[in-house]
Amino acid sequence: MKIVAFVVGFLSVMALSVPRIAATDPEPIGAGGSLYMLGLLLIFICTAAFSGSAHGRRMPLGWLVGLCIGALSSGAFFCAIAFAFAAFSLGAAIAAGSIAALLISWVAPRFFRALPNNSFKPNPLRGSA
Repeated sequence: MKIVAFVVGFLSVMALSVPRIAATDPEPIGAGGSLYMLGLLLIFICTAAFSGSAHGRRMPLGWLVGLCIGALSSGAFFCAIAFAFAAFSLGAAIAAGSIAALLISWVAPRFFRALPNNSFKPNPLRGSA
C-alpha cells in the first residue's frame, strides 16, 4: 500500500507542475510531453529505490509516509527543472534533480525502524504473557 501511495504522491505533483513548467518554456510545443516522459522514467527508478528501502521497515501510517515521500521526491525533481537558470544547462538541472529525487526516495524510509527478526530466538514468546 505504501508503494502505491508513493506513486500517487509522485504523480499528483507531476500532474500539477508539468503544465506550469511547460507554459514558461520559450518553445512550449512538445515541452509538456517531454517533461511527462522524464517524470515517468524517474518514477520507475524512484519507486524501485523506495520499495527496496522501505521493504522491511515498520511505518505507522505507511500510506501517508509513502504519499509524502513521493510528493517530496517529485517536488525536488521538478523544482530543479523549474528553477534552472542560464548558468547551468538543462542537462545539469535534470541530472541534479534526478539525483535529489532518487536520494530522497532511497534515504527517507531508512529513518524508520526495521522490523525485528524473531525467527532465531530460542524462546520468542517468553515474558509476553
